[in-house]
Amino acid sequence: MYGIPFHGEGHEGHGGHDEDHDDDHDEEEHDGHDEHGEEERIFSTTDSETFNIEGSYVLSNGPVNRINYYYRNTDYSLTEQHSEEEHDDDHDEEHDEDHEGEHDDHDEGPTLFSNDADEFGLILDFAQYNSLSQKLVLQNMNEDVSILGAEAFMNPAESNEKMIGYYLGTRFMGLDLDLGIRHDRINRRGTVSHAHEEEEHHDEDEDHDEEEHHDEEEELESYDIDYNDTSIALSLGSSINENTSFSIGLAQVKRAPSAVELFMNGEHLSTGRFEVGNTNLETETSNNLDFSLNYENDGFFASASIFRNDVDDYIYLQDETEEEHEMHHDEDHDDDDHDEDHEGDHDDHDDHGGLILANYLQKDAELNGYEFEIGRSVEMNNGSMTLSYGMDYVNAKFKDGTYVPRINPRRHIISLGYAKEGTSASLIMRKVTSQSKLALNETPTESYNMLDLKVSQRIPIFYGESEMFVTVFAKNLLDEVARNHSSFVKDQVPLPGRNIGIRFNFQF
Repeated sequence: MYGIPFHGEGHEGHGGHDEDHDDDHDEEEHDGHDEHGEEERIFSTTDSETFNIEGSYVLSNGPVNRINYYYRNTDYSLTEQHSEEEHDDDHDEEHDEDHEGEHDDHDEGPTLFSNDADEFGLILDFAQYNSLSQKLVLQNMNEDVSILGAEAFMNPAESNEKMIGYYLGTRFMGLDLDLGIRHDRINRRGTVSHAHEEEEHHDEDEDHDEEEHHDEEEELESYDIDYNDTSIALSLGSSINENTSFSIGLAQVKRAPSAVELFMNGEHLSTGRFEVGNTNLETETSNNLDFSLNYENDGFFASASIFRNDVDDYIYLQDETEEEHEMHHDEDHDDDDHDEDHEGDHDDHDDHGGLILANYLQKDAELNGYEFEIGRSVEMNNGSMTLSYGMDYVNAKFKDGTYVPRINPRRHIISLGYAKEGTSASLIMRKVTSQSKLALNETPTESYNMLDLKVSQRIPIFYGESEMFVTVFAKNLLDEVARNHSSFVKDQVPLPGRNIGIRFNFQF
């Protein structure tokens, strides 16, 4: 879910303080200011266009059996606009006097986020020999990311990603063997804005307005960063008997930092943070091990898997502490004389408008967990009814013993479904437990139940040449106030409440 909170004090609820403490703190230090923050909303509009071409060329003879190709163009844009409700006249006058210029940026118009990508790929499917199958994959992608407007938090960035991959599948010593190797060559180009200090700037020309002063002080530092990474994955599987099978997977997967993780440097209102990228980030390297077991017999089925991932240089976003935030807030709200006396004493990111300051960092981490599902299917009224129960859990810690931030807690899932030709229905209950294994500066998240219902019917139209699917859905039937622990704005933006609707899909 994408949600944007009220834009006020970004650290509200952050740090685990109770309600009474928050009230006292607000009265002492934010009188008149929080009311403004609580009545300022952010509205967003999303526009996404995707163009795809896919095809295949079949060869009659030779080592290559088939060539699949595709081209994909994606244009994505998100526009954010502030909307501030009116206050009474007395409050407006007092607010304008006390905070003149503090929120000037909010009246400068919308902020436009755009992501344009072109991707081209080839898949060469080699002729199968006995049990041996092979594929060669070639891919090239160009991506442009830009953020323009009043609150642009990252300068435009360009990425080029080239990939070559090889897949092999065969039978080996009674085992199903799958091997995958890929090599990525990634180039990311972007700039980061820095404040340029001029000690005598105020004395020479005190009449410059705030915007001109900011423009003159800002300078750009350009970066051109290359990553060359190779990943490999191996899977071995076999049947123990006619009902039971297993598989073991080994992999070393490498992931280069994204453009956002490298070049971010500004107010990211959808996360309620002032995010600062890190151009010194290294490639993530994850060494993975997993084991799966599957069973199926006479309508009864069960599956279970466990995994462990050791990740070197895990990339994460670290929030500042409550004490650091309060210190920065006090500095941001000092009077003009104080600002002049201490001009240049702090780094580029101290003035972050009351938002939580968050930095992209790296640290070695270990993730392990499990998931399982057990169920039964029975024939009923010319269809099949299935009842199942499942659970999944992830434990994620850094090597120093602290927890990785924003990891979802254990989930219990009960599902009841029915399907026959043209008709399907499902009722799913998700019990998400509370999360108390917290990273630095995280707040606990309470447990919740989420009940969803969906019924679909296929209707032939145009004499059976086309089809229409009618789906009636009801999400969060219990209308619970639920919060997603992995969300940056969980304390401000809960998951949607009860949502009932109908959807029509046509296939021609």
